[in-house]
Amino acid sequence: MKRIFTCTESLSEGRGPRSWTMKEAFFAEMGGFRLRTMDFEAFPLDAKQIHYLVSNGHMDLPTLTGRVIEEKNKADGLLRAITLCQILWFLINVIGRWAQRLAVTTFELTTVSFILCSSMTAFFWWRKPADVFLPVDLDTDISISNILQAENQTLTAWNRTPLDFVNREEWWWSKCWSNFVNILRKMRLSFGSDVMPIDRIGDTQIKAVSRGQQWIIGLLAYIYLAVLFAGWEHDFLTSTEQTLWRAACGTMMGAVTALLIVLELTTFVQIFGDFCTARQANGRIEGSGKTTLILNLIPQLPKTYKLALLKNEFGDLEIDSQLASSSSISGVKELLSGCICCNLVGQLGDALETLRRDVAPDRIIIETSGSAFPATLAMEVNRLARETSHYYLDGVVVVIDVENWKGYDDTSYTAKMQARYTDLMVFNKWESVDERRYDDCLDRVGDLEIQVANVRSEKGRVNKDVLLGLDSALAKDASSLHSHQHEGNSSHSHDHQSEVEVLSVELRSEDATLQAINLEKLDAFLSSAPKDEIYRIKAILNADRTPPSSDSAQNQLVTADEQDISKYILNWAFGRWTFTELADAAQTRDAVLRMTIVLARDEAEKWKKSIGSERPFDIQNSSIKPSLEIKRLL
Repeated sequence: MKRIFTCTESLSEGRGPRSWTMKEAFFAEMGGFRLRTMDFEAFPLDAKQIHYLVSNGHMDLPTLTGRVIEEKNKADGLLRAITLCQILWFLINVIGRWAQRLAVTTFELTTVSFILCSSMTAFFWWRKPADVFLPVDLDTDISISNILQAENQTLTAWNRTPLDFVNREEWWWSKCWSNFVNILRKMRLSFGSDVMPIDRIGDTQIKAVSRGQQWIIGLLAYIYLAVLFAGWEHDFLTSTEQTLWRAACGTMMGAVTALLIVLELTTFVQIFGDFCTARQANGRIEGSGKTTLILNLIPQLPKTYKLALLKNEFGDLEIDSQLASSSSISGVKELLSGCICCNLVGQLGDALETLRRDVAPDRIIIETSGSAFPATLAMEVNRLARETSHYYLDGVVVVIDVENWKGYDDTSYTAKMQARYTDLMVFNKWESVDERRYDDCLDRVGDLEIQVANVRSEKGRVNKDVLLGLDSALAKDASSLHSHQHEGNSSHSHDHQSEVEVLSVELRSEDATLQAINLEKLDAFLSSAPKDEIYRIKAILNADRTPPSSDSAQNQLVTADEQDISKYILNWAFGRWTFTELADAAQTRDAVLRMTIVLARDEAEKWKKSIGSERPFDIQNSSIKPSLEIKRLL
């Protein structure tokens, strides 16, 4: 039924040529047109997306004749007329017997209710082509990249097709359907096609209906149920059958009534919620807890460690920076009155350089507003890293306020961008809510069908081994790799450690000479480490040549001339890794590799056995088998 509303809107809003009828509008809405560009595979379009492409000059208006549609239609007028005659004959037969007070079975009553429901669908879909599997291809010389660039979109920020931003809209049905699919996914049941982009517009992709349309659908549901209620006094063989029939009728009637009441209450709550949100925005309520999370890192770091903060918020009041400046953070730089990923992105390099020059920090944390695009920032930091060699990107962390988060709303394109470019999600402020609320937040994240590592904070605190990678300031010498984990933790309970588990791995040489690690085996291990099971890998190792990082050219290990063995810091975070030479490090002949692996909950024992049996670490060019020691720290 929603299809006819959408098609009527398409014609009334001028999304098709004046010669288009309901048949052409239906054909467009059901994905009868497919867009083909030079830089992307073909995908189906609906009427609104066609209107967008034509009105913005990306392609010409498609011309279509009714004959072309009829050739693709699997159900012509004759077939529908025959079906209608069969339905009418059955109805006349049942009504005639009922008028003569002859027996009408409950099976026939159920069939009549189905006929009424199907007749409504047939009425609304009379001009709709049936089972069109071969769409009409629309070719354009403009690339998808140019179309998205014109709207400040990116090629990776879509769910079904790259044109989702035109009319992608979430409403209660789509959210319920997503939850249902997520439940099936958790049960290891595959539902629907996983092809991306989609190759057809499915019947389950129902667009939002208005309040009036919901009441029309409710009225039709009551008509459907009225037929079943006609069997209330039917002569059943047993009283149990009669009770079950009445219970089923009452349950369905109550469900439809309850749904309509809930929808009306939802409309009221939404209006009231918008009013409360506006009041909260004017009063500047407490945010998700990003600053608190950062401040709780400080007690976990060595006293000599310099942490700098680059903060970006809309407005012109330096409120949080005053708090941060008073809490032992070495330096604070704030970019106000704009978004750091949009109009202020050009100032990022200057701000980072100011902090580097004036503070000389060991690490800079960039705290953005909740609406920032992590992808833009990541690309800018990587560009600065290539040009200056002063920075490298450790990870992107998103903080979710479990108490107040409502999931991804109808226009939350930004949230989907964040999820696609997020390395870790921290669920904050979950202590005061029940597990059901927390599970609901997990389901909302699951709506995006993206695997992202996640942990829960402990009153705004997350273990630094999860948030931060290893750098030279945290590894003054090789022996500090494992011992530094518990610094500053004495005043805290260890409840938060249930969110992560930690393994310690040491590779020792029995040879009297200084040995280097086998980089080929190490690279294979790092490349295959799953991001949803392993959060971070930190190590200090001996190498006889500079190991390649994950973003090195094709990440190929090139045989190099023999050189002195040096110590390197390995920092693996969510699928990316870097190596940094550790200057002035004490050379030890036994410790070829000291590694800490931070894993998701319930993963430590599995990986301890896997590493012990497969031995993914070895010594380069040595005939003596090294000793491999694996311990569980948390």
